[in-house]
Amino acid sequence: MLIAVSAAAFVATASAQLAWHERDAIGIDATEYRLDGGDNPTVTVTMTVSNPTTAAVTVRPSAVIVYDGRVSEATELTVPRTARAPNGDRTVPAGGTATVTVVADIESGMVDRTAAAIESGDALVSGTFSVTIGERSASVDV
Repeated sequence: MLIAVSAAAFVATASAQLAWHERDAIGIDATEYRLDGGDNPTVTVTMTVSNPTTAAVTVRPSAVIVYDGRVSEATELTVPRTARAPNGDRTVPAGGTATVTVVADIESGMVDRTAAAIESGDALVSGTFSVTIGERSASVDV
């Protein structure tokens, strides 16, 4: 009995350790943008997270900004540090994919430009997600 418990603990630990070394393979891509107007306008970004690692991972946005065009030459459309996941952290199974919804406040005076960037396909997300594998956390670039 003790051997079986020890073996199970070893496998779980080894799997998490291997997944930790594979964390750079986790992919996060924006698949849809939506402008939500009103008194406090926001942009909602649907993102697909792919986890090719050998362990489940938990993800959440930590610093995500929506731009109009390429990041190096572009204008920020959303307010830094306002990105949030209204549905909370998302766990992505080993070898699986999941959808994460991110909402960010739009910069003052940028509602029309945000709408135009979404319409033209020029809206672009950049930033980082916090990724937790077992007891360890890291950042993954978007």
